[in-house]
Amino acid sequence: MNLRKLVLASAIAAAIATPATAVADSQISIGGTGTSAQASVDFRITIPDFVYFQVGTVGTGNVDLVDFNMAGLEAGDSNPVSSVGGALNVVLRSNADNVSIGASGGNLTGAVLLGTIPFSEITATESVGGDIPVPDFGVTNNLPAGPYNLTDTWSYSYDNTSVYAPDVYTGQVTYTVTTL
Repeated sequence: MNLRKLVLASAIAAAIATPATAVADSQISIGGTGTSAQASVDFRITIPDFVYFQVGTVGTGNVDLVDFNMAGLEAGDSNPVSSVGGALNVVLRSNADNVSIGASGGNLTGAVLLGTIPFSEITATESVGGDIPVPDFGVTNNLPAGPYNLTDTWSYSYDNTSVYAPDVYTGQVTYTVTTL
C-alpha cells in the first residue's frame, strides 16, 4: 500500500513540475510613461478541398424531371422539341485548382414496350456566355483553372430525328464533378 502511495505521489509531482506544451506568450515591462508590453497569438485556418455542385432544385436528393411532350407534334421530323418547364439552374463552387465535369447514363427506356431512345437524342446547352459547359453524354470536360464560384442555366431539347414506338420513355443522367 505504501508503495502505491509513493508511486502516485511521484506521478503527481512529475506532472506538476513538467511545463505545459501550450504556453501563452507574455511580456512584462516596468517603467514610466511609454512603457509597453506585447504578446503574440498565432492563427491557423485549415480549409480542405471541397466541391459543391447543384443541377436543378436545391437540396440533397432532389432530382428534377426534364420532360418532353410530343402531343400534337410530328415524330421524327428533325424539328427539336424544347423541354417542358424550361432550364435548370446549375451552381459549381470549389477551391480546387482544376475540376472536370462528366455525364453518364444509359438510354431512355419505354415503360410498356421496353424500347429505347439513346441519350444522344437529347441536346443540352448552357446559357449564352455560360460559365459551366454542359458535358455531352459519356464525355468529361476539364474546366479552366479554379477556384470556382460559377452559376449557369442548362436547357434541354429532344432532337426528334427518329420515329419511336408510342410509350413513355424514362432514364436518368448523372453529372459528376471531380477535382483533378
